[in-house]
Amino acid sequence: MVAKQARIVKKASGYYLMITFTSSELVPDNPVGERSLGIDAGIEYFVATSTGKLIKSPKFLLSSLRELKAKLLRRRQLVSIIDN
Repeated sequence: MVAKQARIVKKASGYYLMITFTSSELVPDNPVGERSLGIDAGIEYFVATSTGKLIKSPKFLLSSLRELKAKLLRRRQLVSIIDN
């Protein structure tokens, strides 16, 4: 394995080193299975497959997010009452 490229990337959370490698290993022509399936995580849909199937986002994530926001709000209110 040989390093092909190195880049320093600046993001809001800090600096990162991104290294690209080349390999002399060959990739097999045919996959092990009979068919292959591409999966893409998206914004509008949770998952889109290469066969055209669209899977909606699970609703439990939204309810968990609402519960977490409510808990955080209660905690902030409690801290502000204690500080006063």
